[in-house]
Amino acid sequence: LSSRGEALLTPTLPYLLGFLRALQDHADVCTNPSGCIPLCVAENKLVIDLLSQRLVQSETAVRAFHDASVFCYNNFLGLPSARASLAYFIAKHIMYPEQRNLSYNDALQIVDPEFVAFGSGGSSLL
Repeated sequence: LSSRGEALLTPTLPYLLGFLRALQDHADVCTNPSGCIPLCVAENKLVIDLLSQRLVQSETAVRAFHDASVFCYNNFLGLPSARASLAYFIAKHIMYPEQRNLSYNDALQIVDPEFVAFGSGGSSLL
């Protein structure tokens, strides 16, 4: 195979294979707790004000969405603060909803933000 042919076989986006693997390994609290939860957020500057007002109503949202730039294109894995807050939300509200007093730090021990990807826009994941 020529070098041009090999280049065509290489994914153009380095995170694409990880995203496709995540789609094949969905998380389930009972049957697949170590699975993946691929999440995407579409960029829509027309509703940033409305969306940010709605999302900053809780402690989790304040940490994740205090800056309007998180709704726009950024790091392909997502902003670290948003990834940490999303990890907290997943641990507290999806994995352990019965533990009302789960602290932020304890939640981040359960769901490591390094394993959370928070993409903005469908095209950035394709």
